[in-house]
Amino acid sequence: MRTSKTFSIQFWMDTKKSKNGEGLIYARINVDQKRLSISLKRKLAMEQWDFKTQKTSRHFTDR
Repeated sequence: MRTSKTFSIQFWMDTKKSKNGEGLIYARINVDQKRLSISLKRKLAMEQWDFKTQKTSRHFTDR
């Protein structure tokens, strides 16, 4: 018998916890309808985040 697995990753910026115009980036991982949300511990200026496509063109670097 075959089984089917599902997998997806979504990224978003949390604007509620923003400070100095920077928001935290989060990832949500879904596997077989189980969800896990984690912080990527990266900040990004809110004007560099595209809220419609939920991504950025900026490359992250360690500070």
